[in-house]
Amino acid sequence: MLYSFGYNTKSVNPRFDWKQLAYLISLIIGEQRTKNGVRERMKRICRRKIKRERSLITVRRKGKVDGQ
Repeated sequence: MLYSFGYNTKSVNPRFDWKQLAYLISLIIGEQRTKNGVRERMKRICRRKIKRERSLITVRRKGKVDGQ
């Protein structure tokens, strides 16, 4: 990240540097956001799976009880 930024500051067009800097900053912020988003998504998926498993277990138990 830092190396690429240093490399781009040597470019002729000064406006390009600011765009690149802004892009890098947005990348860094974006990475953090996506990491949090992924964690939240995983949590949601896990919750759904747990709920499904619980409902399946209760259904199985009821079935066994009815069978007996």
